[in-house]
Amino acid sequence: MVYEPVRGEPLMDTFRCWLTANEITVVVPEQEPDPQTPDLVVVPGVAFTADGQRLGQGGGWYDRFLLGIGDLTQTVGVCFSEQIRGELPSEDHDVSVHHVISG
Repeated sequence: MVYEPVRGEPLMDTFRCWLTANEITVVVPEQEPDPQTPDLVVVPGVAFTADGQRLGQGGGWYDRFLLGIGDLTQTVGVCFSEQIRGELPSEDHDVSVHHVISG
């Protein structure tokens, strides 16, 4: 299942799970998503530090989402190597990721 921020909304929303075309060829989920806690969340960002600090786009979507999923879920920031920085500005509500993968 994929979650994405919804512009103009303060929360993350379910975007895609297993999809199928309905009778009028609109793509819809085959079934209602199971609201269980995910094992892994891949998190985008504008920049990261090697220890997992993340700079997003300033909306706080991923910070709020990550706070709500609990401590059992592993989080991975994915970026290009140019996006790795030594330091980033941060605020009290910013949530770091457990791991950063760059290429």
